[in-house]
Amino acid sequence: MLVATMTSKEVFDVMQKDVERLSAFLSHKEKSLMSELRKSRREMVSQSYDYHTPNADYIIVLRCNRKGYVSRMRFAFIEETLEYVSSAIQGKSKGVVSYSVHLLRRYAERVLHDSSLPMRKIFLKFCQDSVFACIYTDKDYFVTATETGICLGKYDNTRDIIVNRTFVSRDMLKETQLSAWNKVERFVKVALDARNKYGMNSKEFQAILRTIPQEMALSREEAAKIYASYFEKNDE
Repeated sequence: MLVATMTSKEVFDVMQKDVERLSAFLSHKEKSLMSELRKSRREMVSQSYDYHTPNADYIIVLRCNRKGYVSRMRFAFIEETLEYVSSAIQGKSKGVVSYSVHLLRRYAERVLHDSSLPMRKIFLKFCQDSVFACIYTDKDYFVTATETGICLGKYDNTRDIIVNRTFVSRDMLKETQLSAWNKVERFVKVALDARNKYGMNSKEFQAILRTIPQEMALSREEAAKIYASYFEKNDE
């Protein structure tokens, strides 16, 4: 089972043990979703599932579109730290990103207006709505913008894990925070459309990520003024 003291590599190794089991489960679900898609007029269908193994408790998000794009996202729960972790592979690099339960509940409260939803349903909507554009980062903290607001996070250098700590919806941003979000609004919408149409690993989507203008980024001084209060505490 996953525990709070595990490093990124240890978490990744545990989750890798379930790849074959999860693949078999999702292959069956994928066929059902594609059948549902063919019977409808929608361009994409999505579903989320709870799945338990001896190694971890998972929430899995499965998405399919008419162009054959299939997205499988899995998030494993660490009870001690109240966070869901997701493994990622990019080229030869492996890493782990975490999303706190606090962040997900904040998202449900502020965007979905229902914080009582089951976690798998919150994840389903969160994954549907979110493409992250980083507008600030330093050695300890980062700020990313999504279509519905901003996520504030911290690099856990002890575990080597990227931790998304809290979420602030657009309507709750202060004037200075909103101006920073507005810098990336157009990019986020274009990137979200491209991801849904072509897939996260597609050349089209990756090309858009490489075109992020420099002016979208905030200076350290700007970020410190806008986000310092969030970085100082977990709850906001």
